[in-house]
Amino acid sequence: MWRFEASPSIVKFGKMRRMDDATVSTGFEDRRTGTRTWHFVVGVFALLAALIGIGAISFAAFQRAVDIERTRTEAVARTSEGFESLVAAERAINALQEAERSQRGYVLTENPVFLEPYEAAIARSSTVLDDMQTRIGEGDERQTARFVVLRRLIALKLEEMARSVEMTRRGRMEEARIDVASGYGRRLMDEIQAMMNEIVAEQRAVLDRRQQEVVKRDQLGAQSLYRLAALGVALLVAALISMIALAYMVYRTKLALEREEAGEIRRNVLEAAVAARTHEMTQANVALRAEIASREAAENRLRQAQRMEAVGQLTGGIAHDFNNMLAVINSSLDLLKRRISTEDARVLKLIDNAREGATRAASLTARLLAFSRRQSLNPQTVEVNTLMKGVVDLIGRTLGERIAVETKFGDDIPPVFVDPGELENVIINLAANARDAMPDGGTLRIETTRYVPNGEPLPEGEAASAYALISVTDTGQGMPPEVVERVFEPFFTTKAVGKGTGLGLSQVHGFVHQSGGHISIESTPGEGTRVDIYLPVQIIGRVVPSVPRAEGPLAGGSSEETILVVEDEDQLRMVTVENLRELGYTVRHAANGKEALEILDEHPGIHLLFTDIVMPGMYGDELAREALSRWPELGILYTSGFARTGVDGEPLDPPAATVRKPYTMEGLAQKVRETLDQASKVEAAANPASGS
Repeated sequence: MWRFEASPSIVKFGKMRRMDDATVSTGFEDRRTGTRTWHFVVGVFALLAALIGIGAISFAAFQRAVDIERTRTEAVARTSEGFESLVAAERAINALQEAERSQRGYVLTENPVFLEPYEAAIARSSTVLDDMQTRIGEGDERQTARFVVLRRLIALKLEEMARSVEMTRRGRMEEARIDVASGYGRRLMDEIQAMMNEIVAEQRAVLDRRQQEVVKRDQLGAQSLYRLAALGVALLVAALISMIALAYMVYRTKLALEREEAGEIRRNVLEAAVAARTHEMTQANVALRAEIASREAAENRLRQAQRMEAVGQLTGGIAHDFNNMLAVINSSLDLLKRRISTEDARVLKLIDNAREGATRAASLTARLLAFSRRQSLNPQTVEVNTLMKGVVDLIGRTLGERIAVETKFGDDIPPVFVDPGELENVIINLAANARDAMPDGGTLRIETTRYVPNGEPLPEGEAASAYALISVTDTGQGMPPEVVERVFEPFFTTKAVGKGTGLGLSQVHGFVHQSGGHISIESTPGEGTRVDIYLPVQIIGRVVPSVPRAEGPLAGGSSEETILVVEDEDQLRMVTVENLRELGYTVRHAANGKEALEILDEHPGIHLLFTDIVMPGMYGDELAREALSRWPELGILYTSGFARTGVDGEPLDPPAATVRKPYTMEGLAQKVRETLDQASKVEAAANPASGS
């Protein structure tokens, strides 16, 4: 802080000057004249000293103002850099999470399409991490130490992901899946997330301190400027007083008023400048916080969508594996029941109980496939209002007298292309949830309307030209925001143990998205919940054939009919072979497409190719295309643990009937018989001479 000690200097100068005047006064006749001259000289020097002091103070004030502005600019730049570092942290963890999702997707599905985003995410994670460390870790020993630990954890995570990917590339899928299922990678990711949270928390604390420092420095700068201005005013007052002493007393009042007015103007200007700077700083801080909040909200929505997609992929893979295991169980139970030589009702009852348990497990996997958007749908052109009226009549009798059902159906709703049975199940599921949320009674309202986006954002995904909007609203207990965020996740439920599986809303979510639509939910504790379903209009779908359950005696065959079974799961392949032999067919089998083609070359009299769709090395439809190019009369029958027919939901090429896993012996016998008979008809039509 600048300090001026003008008074002692003036006093010292005055003493010296008085000594000189005492010597000079001896040469003057009139001491009063010398005194007036002395007063004039002192007044002039006092005025000059005051002007010099004012100039020095003005220069100091200017320098101080420049320093304050430079400090504020640097602080704002550091604050902006700090916020960019937080964004870099989010990008780094997102890159790792994307790499993990792609790695798991590749390990579970063996689909090479996951490798490209995996490798891109790995490359991006290194760059983003370097950028983050540059912005955060420089000059901070604690942050630098954290980054050392973080890089070591990330290196372990990358090594773990690379190991499972390489095992999958080498065909060691089971080892890769065991490695993924061990939880080691998840623990590493949790530790990485925890360390990243520590780094981000420290950086947020640094940003808060920087902002506080900026405010404090502005306040101190304003105070120093005010003091400098006050000192300058004091010097000016002193100079004016000196001039007034040399002038006439009549001007003292006028000059005092002028000094007071000048001081007030300067104080007002200074206060206005400080207020303007403070306002600018406040506005910039508010805008920056709003931008951060907007980015965080967008990133939260993106992470939620990515999490749901990853859970869906994992769920679909698990359901596929379960269907394979259930197929082994069902087929083994069928064989056991046919071969067992006992009339003990208890033994037969145990077999039936096991069959019932396997059937319930198959129903559970079907609901998991619904969430993962891999269920089998039978889409049709559906009039929404007509279907809703039928559903309302059904649920009105089941909700009870304490729940009132209100409806409002729009007049201009075009048809949609969906599975009507699944859509009915969706509305019934939502109505059941609403009933559970209103134990003391309430109102359930179902509305339909035509919705045109017109540039308005939808809850998620891309927009169609128009939608049929179905809204289901209740006046129940509602849900807090943290529950709403997870309500569509599988196995998540707020109900008591044994009161729900947590798959109802996840199944709704999967069906809506598989139908090309969108779904949103709004809920307020104590007020109720609203679920909006957007179904696109004028969507062209395809009907996926289903496998009917055969009734009556099994449709068997003869030893002259040969079937080639291609299945990569050893247990399922062997039990299927036994079932088909039990039905009277001659059966050969292979573990993959290459072996199947070799068997077809060695045994040209094979009538039917019964192949799994998803297999390592060669998919089932690829095998079928190659086989039909060599043996056009060969019958084709697919099987799959996924509910959709083709890989990634695409149509099978060549098209053929499909037996869903887990299949029963009755369903398998019927479909094999139908396929063989159809192949015989095609061959007879192509070679009419041989049939006569």
